[in-house]
Amino acid sequence: MLTLYGINNCDRVRAARLWLKSSQQEHQFHDFRKQGLTLELITDLEARIGWKIMLSRRSKGWQQLSALEQQQINSASAIALMLENPTTIKRPILINSELVIIGFKASEYQEKLCLMQP
Repeated sequence: MLTLYGINNCDRVRAARLWLKSSQQEHQFHDFRKQGLTLELITDLEARIGWKIMLSRRSKGWQQLSALEQQQINSASAIALMLENPTTIKRPILINSELVIIGFKASEYQEKLCLMQP
């Protein structure tokens, strides 16, 4: 089962949800602002794709860090930041046991999800 993680009022998340629905891709949506995230999920994603890819350096949470905090960020501090402030995570994130896609590009969804079809 595909799970789409993001926040409901994000344009890219809305576009991904619309694409999944129109493409009849069965999925569930997890609003991490409302439903939160677990350390286990963030740690799993970090192991699969890396914190540098997950962390949104355009987010307000990132921009509110001091220059020193930004320079000293590492895996552990990035995970703590994303757990405390989920909007610092790039979105949307589409995952299942085989796949992780960060961001939304219709062509990437089409290519990767069609490869998964039985």
